[in-house]
This record gives sequence, C-alpha cells and structure tokens, in this order.
Amino acid sequence: MKGNGLEMDDTPLITCVIGTYRRPKLLKRAIYSALNQSFKRLIVFVSDNASGDETEEVVRAIQAEDSRLIYHCQPENLGPTANWIYAMSQVRTQFYNCLCDDDMLLPGFYEKTYDAFEKYPQAMIVATRVPYVTEMGKFIKEPLCLWDR
Repeated sequence: MKGNGLEMDDTPLITCVIGTYRRPKLLKRAIYSALNQSFKRLIVFVSDNASGDETEEVVRAIQAEDSRLIYHCQPENLGPTANWIYAMSQVRTQFYNCLCDDDMLLPGFYEKTYDAFEKYPQAMIVATRVPYVTEMGKFIKEPLCLWDR
C-alpha cells in the first residue's frame, strides 16, 4: 500500500522528537501514541534532560519491545530549549514532528500527514487540529476551530 508507511522498504521517513524532564508516566503515553501509529516507518527520539528519576527505566522497557525508540539522557540539565535543540539536531529523516512529553498523537496522525505531503509536495508544514482533553479523555475544546481561515 502506497502512502501509509507500510511499503516493503522499512527505511524510517519520520522522526518523532520528544523532549522530556521528570514526567515518565506521561512520556510513556506519548511514546506509545507514536509507536502505535498505523504508519510504521518512523523513529521516536527521546531526549531526557537529566531527569534523574524512573524516566530511563520506563523508556528502556519500551525500547526492549520496539527498536524504533532511541533514548538519550543529557549528562546534566541543559534547560528545555537546549534539550530541544539537541534533540532536533539528531533528526536524520525526511520528515519530523515535535511531541511534548505530556501530549499524544491520535490514531492515523502520521498516515494522514504523510499522505498530505505526498499530495502537496511543495508544502513545508502540516498543521492539524489539536483537541484538549482531560486525563480521563473528556473533551475540553479544540482551539484550531477558532482560527481565521
């Protein structure tokens, strides 16, 4: 099937960059939301800003299940901006997205965005709707609907 990341070639096309600091439970959810996408030709790169808690153990456990997960722990806390700059410098794929450790991707995200880039190769960015939900999954709002079009 063309366009859904399930072609015979399994070379990664997308890197999901996640910067994190001391939020291992939320990070776990974010990682799985990327790895469980129908589009499989991706890498998830986690840059841990020297959390010093159970973050590494959480990531290593997931990494043992899925080799597409790459983990880097900073030797000292660089601050969030420098940690993100480092993480972005590690991208080696054609496409990437930034995912905060307290966010998650909805099913089909990569498939839909990759298909959009195939349809519009001149495009440089895809902006999507972002629903705000509680930890229990209750819908709060969706701010993109407020943008002028």
